[in-house]
Amino acid sequence: MTLLSTTVPHLQAAWDAHPYLLLSAPLVLFVFVSNVKSYFKLRHFDGPFWAHFTYFWFVGRVFRAKMLDTLQELSDKYGPICRIGPNDLLLGDFDEVVRINGVRSPYTKSDWYTTIRFDVDGGDSVVSLMDTGEHDVRKAKLIKGYEGRGKGQDKGWMDKVVDKQLVELVRLLREKYVSKGRMINWTDVMRYFSVDVMVEALMGEAWGDLRTDSDIHKFFSMSDYSVPYIHTVGSWGSLRWLTSSWWFIRKAGPKVTDDHGLGKFIALAKEEVSKRFKDPESKKGDMLHDWVAQGLTSRECELDIVLGVIAGADTVAVPMRTIFLYLITSPLVYNKLKDEITTAIKTGAISEPITNQQALKLPYMQAVIHEGLRMMPISAFGFPKRVPPEGDMVCGQHVPGGTDIFPNNLAIQRSKKVFGDDVDVYRPERWLIENTQGPEHRSLMVRHIEVIFGHGRWQCPGRMLAWVELNKVFVELLRNFDFQVVNPRDPWKLAVYSSVTVHDFWVNAVEARQE
Repeated sequence: MTLLSTTVPHLQAAWDAHPYLLLSAPLVLFVFVSNVKSYFKLRHFDGPFWAHFTYFWFVGRVFRAKMLDTLQELSDKYGPICRIGPNDLLLGDFDEVVRINGVRSPYTKSDWYTTIRFDVDGGDSVVSLMDTGEHDVRKAKLIKGYEGRGKGQDKGWMDKVVDKQLVELVRLLREKYVSKGRMINWTDVMRYFSVDVMVEALMGEAWGDLRTDSDIHKFFSMSDYSVPYIHTVGSWGSLRWLTSSWWFIRKAGPKVTDDHGLGKFIALAKEEVSKRFKDPESKKGDMLHDWVAQGLTSRECELDIVLGVIAGADTVAVPMRTIFLYLITSPLVYNKLKDEITTAIKTGAISEPITNQQALKLPYMQAVIHEGLRMMPISAFGFPKRVPPEGDMVCGQHVPGGTDIFPNNLAIQRSKKVFGDDVDVYRPERWLIENTQGPEHRSLMVRHIEVIFGHGRWQCPGRMLAWVELNKVFVELLRNFDFQVVNPRDPWKLAVYSSVTVHDFWVNAVEARQE
C-alpha cells in the first residue's frame, strides 16, 4: 500500500503536467517493440541499416523515383538477396524467382496487390483478387481472349488489331508532324497508340486518341499521378491495410460520375458490358465477346476491362519509348536495323504492314527489342509474393513465413554470367545466335527477358499482344520515316518507381529515303 500510495500522486502530477506525453507512451512502446521484433525476424539478411527497422528507407527511394540506380546499388553491394524493409526482401536470382512464381508454388500474393484495387463497390480484378484458387479460375476464363484463341478470334486477330492502329499512327506522324516539320512528343504518340490497341482488343473499338492526337478521356493524366501513389503506398507495408480498405476506396476512389480519368473509363466499360450482356452477338471477335462466352459475370468483365487498360496501355508504351531512344541514339544499330528492313522489303520477305510471324524472322530487329527490354525493364522490380507459413530456403538462407519477396528485375537483366561482362552497354549483337554460346544459351537469355512479364500462374496475360506490338511498330516506323532525338544532352525526363515513366521525349522525323 505504501508503494501505491506514493506512486499514484506522482502519476497524477505527471498527467496534469504532460497528459499527451503519457498518452503517447504506449504507442512509442508498441512501435519500439514492433521494430525490435521486425529486426530479429530477418536479422540474418544484409541490407541498408534503416531498412531493418522501418519502411521509410524503401518508401523514400521509391517516392524519389530513383529505383533504377537503387536496385543496381543493392545488387552490387549485397548480392542476389537483401533486406529492403521490416518484412521485405529483394531477390535478384533468376532461378529462385522462377521457382517462387511457379504454377505449383506454395507462395501467395503479398497484400501489395490490394493497392491496385479501384472499385468503390468492393469488387476485385484478376490482379487484386487475393485468393489463389479464385485467381486461377478467373484467369483461365480470361486467357483465351488475351491470347487470341477466343470465340470469334481468328489466327491473325492480333495482327489485325495492331495493324489498324499502325495505320493511324503513320497517318498522324505524316500529316501532322513530318509534312509540317514539327517536333513530335514521343511520350504522347506511343501512349495513344498503345491505349488504342488495348481498347480495340478489349471492346472492339478504340477511343481514338491517335485519330485526335489527344488524351480524350484524360486517362494518362490520371496515370501520371496514380502510378507514383500506387508504388509509394505499396512499398509501405503498414499503410496498405488503410489505402486498400473499401472504406478508403469509397472515399477517395474513382466515381462513375467523374467526367474524366479512371472514373470516366469505368463508366464507359460498364456501358459497353451492359450492351453485350443484353445482346452478346452485337460485336464479335474482341476479348469481351469471348469473356461473355466463357461465363464471366458482368461485374468481372467490367473490372478486368478496366484493369486491362491500366496494366496494358502505358506499360507497353514504356518499352516503345525506351527501345526507341536506345535505337535512335545508336547510329550503328540504327543503320544496321534499317538495312535489315530495307533488304526484307526488296526481297519480299515482309508485307505492308509486317506480320508478327515475318517480324520473328528478322534476327537483328529481335535483338534490338530484346536488348532494349534488358536495358530498361518494363518494371524495375516486380510484384512481391508472400513466403508460405512454414517458411522456405531462398538462396541458401531460411526465410520465415509471411515475408514478402520482391523480384529485382533489373539485377536479373544485368547478370554477367548470362549476358557477358558488358551488361551496362546497349549491344544488340549479343543476341545474335553466332555471338552466343549456342541455341540453349540464347534460350536462357530469352527466358531472363520473359520474367519481366511475370512467370507461372502470375504471368501477365497480355504479354503476347505486347510482343506483337513491339514486333511490328519499329518496322513500320523505320519503313516510313527517319528519326533523330531533339535534345541529345537531355533527351527525356525519366522516373523509375517500380514502373518506368517517361516524359518530354521529343524527336524529329523526315520521310524515309526510298532506295
